[in-house]
Amino acid sequence: MRVPAVTNSTPIIALAFLDQLDLLGKLFEKVYVPRQVYNEVAADTENRIGADGLKKQIHEDRIVLYDIMDNNFVELMVGRLHKGELSVMIAAKELGITYVLMDDVSARKIAESYSLVPIGTVGILKLAKMNGLLSEIKSLLDKLVDNNFRISLKLYNEILKDVNEL
Repeated sequence: MRVPAVTNSTPIIALAFLDQLDLLGKLFEKVYVPRQVYNEVAADTENRIGADGLKKQIHEDRIVLYDIMDNNFVELMVGRLHKGELSVMIAAKELGITYVLMDDVSARKIAESYSLVPIGTVGILKLAKMNGLLSEIKSLLDKLVDNNFRISLKLYNEILKDVNEL
């Protein structure tokens, strides 16, 4: 799937936790991270999971830091969603990008209402398996679940069935 995407913090943190952050650059043509999301993950935070990985990916031009132009919309809508989620959607619209990487169900529904296509962390892992970048994903999903990453049993089973691991 070599198309561009804009990412929120949760996929960055989860993939970094799994030591799989490099999957983003392998799956997507270009990955953008809005500054608001960057700040959530890497600014003024010591030892936060994903901070070092994100900084390295940006330094190596694998992820592009993006400053959105429409900050007024973020301020107007904050409360319904977090600034990071809103900035992901705005960045996608400003850049003409269809795919947004985010996990929050409410944010995904709103993204869809703006004709964006959300892909969550589990979906990224599924894509990686289907593209031969990972030999299996069950152990990665189990590690996420064991560390309080919320995945419904239904989604867990559907994904494993889709990739022939159930």
